[in-house]
Amino acid sequence: MPTTIGGRILMPFMCSVLLCCTGKQLRFVDAVEVQIGPTQNAALAALLSSVAKRCELYFQDASKYMLQTTRGQFTTHMTIYRPLADKSEWPEVQVVGERGGTPWVMFLEPANQSVVRSTDQTHSFIVAVLRRRWPDLRSIPILTNGGLPLASDLRWTDEGYRIIPSSAANYRLPPTSPLVARKSGNN
Repeated sequence: MPTTIGGRILMPFMCSVLLCCTGKQLRFVDAVEVQIGPTQNAALAALLSSVAKRCELYFQDASKYMLQTTRGQFTTHMTIYRPLADKSEWPEVQVVGERGGTPWVMFLEPANQSVVRSTDQTHSFIVAVLRRRWPDLRSIPILTNGGLPLASDLRWTDEGYRIIPSSAANYRLPPTSPLVARKSGNN
């Protein structure tokens, strides 16, 4: 069942679908992996719902809907929306987990300059709250175009997540990029 905000129906679509309607290019500014299993999704949803309410934002948990409509591909799908002056909403925070994997909390670039300060404050607050609850947050590298690499293209290293060397070209990254893992015997 869709969630309504201010009388408007919010359907649980991915950000990329929302972008075709807003005309704004999607760019992530930060992303973290929350080290939890699917049994803790309800705790994550409760925490993010509470944070959204405190920050006067709108929270939507479309996990059950996405689980059914994607035949189990998306097991976690939550969004925190920021209301804008034109009475529209901007998906400021997206939480996605695939096939029971650890969810990524992804922070989008602000919709416009008028909300930069409040967006930055919300971002810092959410990361702090998540880190208090789950101290082992892992940063996901942000590509130069504001995109995110595929989880399957990442490897955990001493420096955090890095893109595996064999996938660097897919992102137009030179092997010397700080986003690329140093070569090992397998990659």
